[in-house]
Amino acid sequence: MDPDDAQLRREKRRRLLTFALRAAVLAAILTYAAAFWAGTDWAHHPTQVGTDASNYYAAGQRLNDGHQLYHLGPGDLEVPMIPPYAFTPLVSPPPIAVFWRLPALLPRDLALVAWWLTMIVLIAATTFWMTGLGSIPLTLATLVLGTEIVITGYSANINCFLLPATAAIWLAYRSGRSATVGVLLAVAVAVKVMPIVLVLWLLVGRRWRDLGWFAAAGVAIAVMSLAGAGLQAHFDWLGVVRSTNADGIAPFSLAGWALRFGLPAQSVSLVLPAALLAGLALIVVSRGRPGLAFSVAIVTAVVANPAIHDGSFTMLLPALLPLAVPLARSASPGIGDVVVRTESCLDAPATAR
Repeated sequence: MDPDDAQLRREKRRRLLTFALRAAVLAAILTYAAAFWAGTDWAHHPTQVGTDASNYYAAGQRLNDGHQLYHLGPGDLEVPMIPPYAFTPLVSPPPIAVFWRLPALLPRDLALVAWWLTMIVLIAATTFWMTGLGSIPLTLATLVLGTEIVITGYSANINCFLLPATAAIWLAYRSGRSATVGVLLAVAVAVKVMPIVLVLWLLVGRRWRDLGWFAAAGVAIAVMSLAGAGLQAHFDWLGVVRSTNADGIAPFSLAGWALRFGLPAQSVSLVLPAALLAGLALIVVSRGRPGLAFSVAIVTAVVANPAIHDGSFTMLLPALLPLAVPLARSASPGIGDVVVRTESCLDAPATAR
């Protein structure tokens, strides 16, 4: 048999396998989404009090009314709180509330439904795209995290935006679009904080232009946030962070698992800092392999988060993107950002900026 014919046959079988696997995974996720919709009341009531979108809307309205962002007062919209995991009406940084000042001027139901539909479209499109990359590990991971994807979509959590944003950061990195990398990372950090781990990934890779755009966008967001929420709201948020780290041990976080498995209480507080330091150290060690360092940064940002919840694990999926969409050899080495082998992006060094 001609070697070229044998290669073509193998390629056809591989494509058929990946197509069948993708179809099966998408069918499984859609089936679960339908079952979740039918069996869970809040899934098809995006305007009810207590949803993520409702809490964001309430935060924007408090700012519009000149009220405190992290405390409820007379006339504020209801926000359920479940101490010690959520003892304030908002646990996110102030920028997301500033963003919601404009939607909060709209009728509540209109704003919430629009956000809900947008978030569902974002995460559904990202899932469809990821399963179409032809990567068996990424497709299988999507299946494993299918329930997380559905919960995240129906809850309209900010992770619906952060998942495609993080994927876009990797795509922009590999094609040398520094502005996209820096701006998207600054926005991700502004609304979730933990993606700041990716800054070290850029730093050890000496991606100076990416970092420059991140710094510029970060300053612009900080100015907007201070103007829209006030200085005191930012101090209040730091207090929320301290209390969350000290008292609000989320059941699904590493600290929550450590507590569940009987680790002494005095040691539980050290689990997340230890995980963060270990992740940062691995990023530094992997600095010559940008794909691997990116994957480590993503995993660290998720597992070292003290406020992890149902849906948080969807953010692990971008860690597999360096396998699915490897770094490509630059067509113009003089101005290209990366010079790597396409066969193994995890082992490929990046050309320093």
